[in-house]
Amino acid sequence: MRAPYSPLGSPRQIHRYDWYAIYIGIEYNTTMKTSQMACSSADNWEIQLRKGSLELVVLACLREGRVYGLEILRGLEEQSDLAVTAGTLYPLLARLKRDGFLRSEWVDGDAGHPRKYYRLTQSGRRRLQEMTETWAKFSATLNELLDLAAKEES
Repeated sequence: MRAPYSPLGSPRQIHRYDWYAIYIGIEYNTTMKTSQMACSSADNWEIQLRKGSLELVVLACLREGRVYGLEILRGLEEQSDLAVTAGTLYPLLARLKRDGFLRSEWVDGDAGHPRKYYRLTQSGRRRLQEMTETWAKFSATLNELLDLAAKEES
């Protein structure tokens, strides 16, 4: 079984017909074990893709101004299929703050308990811009490859 190409890992040579198999998450072999392995591999690939893009997503959520953590979680859940857990989000926010991309402040809330709000720093805005440009180039290249593979398939 050939290892699938991962855009987040090192590229490997891949046969043009493998693109479709990777996309739908099944293998050519019809045995249950092989099919289960392919689904597991596709699921893992999607998880890694989401993890790899989460920093960009969080920085984008903070583009318009200060936001507290629960707002980010709820927004992602309501507006996308990128819902994450607090156990994933808060360590990322702490790292982004430690790296100088975010500032935080405690603000007394209407409900009587303070909330920690996050805001982008100038460095964070530059990081968001760089990541957005990189993502746009990467996704455009990937879309071109997928379109080429689809044309060769038909």
